[in-house]
Amino acid sequence: MTLRLPAFEKALRRRVRAEVRKSRVLRRQARRARRRWWLNPAWLAFGYGAFLIGALVTKIAPAGHEFAARMAVVCLWFLGTLATNSAALAATLGDGARNWCLQLLPFGDTEVFRIQWRQHVRSSSWWLLFYAPFAVSLVAPRITDWRLLLAGVGFLLLQALCARAIV
Repeated sequence: MTLRLPAFEKALRRRVRAEVRKSRVLRRQARRARRRWWLNPAWLAFGYGAFLIGALVTKIAPAGHEFAARMAVVCLWFLGTLATNSAALAATLGDGARNWCLQLLPFGDTEVFRIQWRQHVRSSSWWLLFYAPFAVSLVAPRITDWRLLLAGVGFLLLQALCARAIV
């Protein structure tokens, strides 16, 4: 469970920035870390996996059914990451009735759940930025009318928002 105190976080960020500004070694490390964020193995696996799966589905699908196969991959990819995010949320939810530490807090279970739910929705909504290019890269070669493409992206966005509301 993560509880936030914005004033403390802001003060801590200021203090860390001041320490980084003072130290030449810390500045160099921070610069290296900023440049290297995209080399995270999880992000690389996600990106390469998307293109490899798209290429594989295009080669395996029977002639004339590539579009349906690509849309199926997009839906399966979406549902897989949705299940992963939901499992992460369920693993981090605090149960105040069984955890005595949570009973000592000055707010109830509903407030704790509201905080965790907001964090989950905010963090998982970033996945929408990855679904749209993935769907476009899989589906766009077969679409000649851009209105169909926009309708497909809109459908994907609607599906994502509905799934987030249900979970």
